[in-house]
Amino acid sequence: MGYGRFIFELCRAIGNADTGIQFIVAVQRSADKAYLPEYKNIKYEILDDSIFPLWEQLKIPLCAARNRCDLIHFPYNTKSLLTLRRSVTTVHDLTFFLKTKRDWKSALIHFYMRTTFNMSVRNSDAIIAVSDTTRDALRMKSLASTTIYNTVDGFIGAQNPDRLDKPARPYFLHRGSYAANHRNTDRIIEAFLSCPELTEKYDLKILGVPDGARH
Repeated sequence: MGYGRFIFELCRAIGNADTGIQFIVAVQRSADKAYLPEYKNIKYEILDDSIFPLWEQLKIPLCAARNRCDLIHFPYNTKSLLTLRRSVTTVHDLTFFLKTKRDWKSALIHFYMRTTFNMSVRNSDAIIAVSDTTRDALRMKSLASTTIYNTVDGFIGAQNPDRLDKPARPYFLHRGSYAANHRNTDRIIEAFLSCPELTEKYDLKILGVPDGARH
């Protein structure tokens, strides 16, 4: 599912709702426009591509100021240090606080997330957790999350069971991670392939790994 699914379902939920509120959704120029449905309440603001810290810290606040937004929603665990506008931050998990061995790129990303979280998320006007586990983790840091937003129900409800492909064999489903591998995707694959009694009868299906990734 991930961040993209969260944004997709959130846009669908608010896009045609009778709220009387206009929503501005910032989108990088390289994004596939086929994944930008038209909604009566949503205006897409196309911005030049940039690295994520620049996007979050500078481009989003400037976009909000240009459009005179009353509130900014930061959907990816962290938020801008610069904006003086009201803000809501959605926290998906706190894995970037875990002390695990990472490659230099992942370590740098997680350092940015930890630093930004500690310096700015605590100042959000509201914090949204996407699960009970995340809500409890926030409580351990003395942060309250009063809303739990689950996008899976909307995603499942949009599917037509009669049109879904039926699997040829029973399978194990793993929600993977290729970039940081914090979900032990490599070990899951190795363990599955090492058990002939499983591979003969079952398939292993993995979500969250980009096309072209190789084990």
